[in-house]
Amino acid sequence: MTLPPVVERELRVIARRKGTYRLRFFSALGAIAIFLFFVSNRHTWMSNAVLARSIFETMAGFAMVICALSGLFLTADCLSSEKREGTLGLLFLTDLRGYDVVGGKLTASSIHAVYALLAMLPVMGLPLLMGGVAAGEFWRMTLALLVALIFSLGIGMLVSAIAREGRQAFALTLFLIIFFTGVLPAVYGVGLDLAPFKFRAAKELLWPSVGYTFFRSSDNYYAFGGRTEYWNSLITVAAIGITSLALASIVLPRTWQEKSQRQSARGGEGGWWRRLRFGSAGLRRARRLRALARNPFYWLAIRDHSSVIVVWVVAILAIAVWLFGSAGLVPGRPGGFQGISYIIAIYTTFLFSLVLKYCITLEATRRFCDDRQSGALELLLVTPLTITKMLAGQKRALRTLFGIPMGILVLLWLMQIWVEVINSGGQREITKQTVIMMGGNVVCLFTDFSALGWLGMWRGLRAGKHHRAILGTLIPIIVMPWLAFIFLGISGMLDGKKSDTMVGLWFCLGVINDFVWIQRARFSLRREFRAAAAGIAPKSEPNFEMIDMRAPQSSEP
Repeated sequence: MTLPPVVERELRVIARRKGTYRLRFFSALGAIAIFLFFVSNRHTWMSNAVLARSIFETMAGFAMVICALSGLFLTADCLSSEKREGTLGLLFLTDLRGYDVVGGKLTASSIHAVYALLAMLPVMGLPLLMGGVAAGEFWRMTLALLVALIFSLGIGMLVSAIAREGRQAFALTLFLIIFFTGVLPAVYGVGLDLAPFKFRAAKELLWPSVGYTFFRSSDNYYAFGGRTEYWNSLITVAAIGITSLALASIVLPRTWQEKSQRQSARGGEGGWWRRLRFGSAGLRRARRLRALARNPFYWLAIRDHSSVIVVWVVAILAIAVWLFGSAGLVPGRPGGFQGISYIIAIYTTFLFSLVLKYCITLEATRRFCDDRQSGALELLLVTPLTITKMLAGQKRALRTLFGIPMGILVLLWLMQIWVEVINSGGQREITKQTVIMMGGNVVCLFTDFSALGWLGMWRGLRAGKHHRAILGTLIPIIVMPWLAFIFLGISGMLDGKKSDTMVGLWFCLGVINDFVWIQRARFSLRREFRAAAAGIAPKSEPNFEMIDMRAPQSSEP
């Protein structure tokens, strides 16, 4: 079999990397750890069938989340980074076509995710031997995971073929994944609650969602009239991914060059998108004069508003969905505040908080990562600008960019408390749980903001690539507290009857985790900033005060 030259080259490079084998090993090890965790914490009332289904659904759920977000971290910036470095044009000087380049970059970016999924599948098949999962359900779930991976990688590749800057690629990929996976099902749910006779037949809105495919693959839904819905959703999701890859192959040869003349022709200042990102010429001039007087690095970090635009779009959607959901509070309306639209509004607010934290991480890691790769950070370090001022400017920029969206999110949570108090009917237990949950969300929002800022700056300074810095920041701050809480609940160490105690413990774990990472990141930034900017390992950082720069240094031992 003859492979395209770029694909063959990328496969040969990946085969020599140690990380390729390590990822497969740790993916299988993680799946085995989940299996052993469930088996060791098995309750006496659980049968083999119930235990097997719990194991299978947990591992499949984790795998689906990873597959749905793989394009955001693997392919969203793979082509745009080549554009910025100027190496993509060299490939098109040969006889390569767009599909050759897209196929090669897709292979290089996605092979690790495919290996990780294939390593988990044998462990996911163990519940088959326990009798709790049918063979048809296992293969349907496997097919759903593979299609979700193609869907996410295809969207990331298309966005990367269009965009040039990393922030734009990450933000647009995140928005498209959320739109297909969450926004369309939310529109269907709200419409079904407000106008059930009109939206009952509009199930096409659910088909592009990988979550809908995931739930329809279960025997509980597939056996009772869900066969058609499963295949319709599966085909739709696969079509979106394949179409995105095809469009990326067509668009890439036409977008890899800088179109400065065309952009100038669209508008006197570079077009509407540039004005939206940076502001008009007068606004930029006034902002530059104010920011440079305070902190030059603050001006450098606050110039571009791409991530804030995405946050504002999601914030407007969250407010709209929340207002529609709150329509269930109208007296006499069927369903009351227990309607599906109100439940969707709660989850939309939670989704808004996750998007906000992701964009904060994106901005916190980007500045130092880009400046270190371009060499601009070393130039800044030889100016009178101190490291303390650089860190203070970056933190101030984060507060300026995301302060208002954070205030909107806090307002939505406070309104949630007010809504629950009104509809609790005087029940103190419901009011207590709501105050603990929403109040804890407000506290964790501010502690997470500080932790994501400090750790994001350090990861961006140390990471070789931007997506690694994002993952290295989100996993310890956002993902690990959730995993710890889930495993504590499964193991029975948390009493499920005392929900307020469980929620309070989760928030305490999150706050403690945030403070630990804040202190570690601040210490590392203040002590090892120059060594990290120069690409020197912290342990081998030289003492520059003891080196005479005028004397030639011998390379002999």
